[in-house]
Amino acid sequence: CAEKRARVSAIRRNGYASFCITSKGTDLGTGKTASFRGPCKVHHDQSVLDWVLPEIAKACRPESKEGAQEVFDHINTPNRVVLELTPEYRFDFDSAKMWEKSGKRVPPGRYSGNSGG
Repeated sequence: CAEKRARVSAIRRNGYASFCITSKGTDLGTGKTASFRGPCKVHHDQSVLDWVLPEIAKACRPESKEGAQEVFDHINTPNRVVLELTPEYRFDFDSAKMWEKSGKRVPPGRYSGNSGG
């Protein structure tokens, strides 16, 4: 992210961060998350950027070298930093399991899985 972001100064101040990954847009469907919390370092040295940014670009567009280059060109900006979080805590959530364990029928429009509702 950009070094001027408020989250970067907050991480520098307290040394901790958290992030959440959602299943939206994946083959898993919606309604699933994994949250992580732990100590976080801010890297601004060019050697880290030269290593991480191309990997991010390839992960975003693995099917196309041209597409990966477009992503790289978009994220390779001045004052870019890389955040390195070491997970100490993980919390997972699955709405389908929640409704299954609740013993109640899933409300219409609220199912978040691959199949039916």
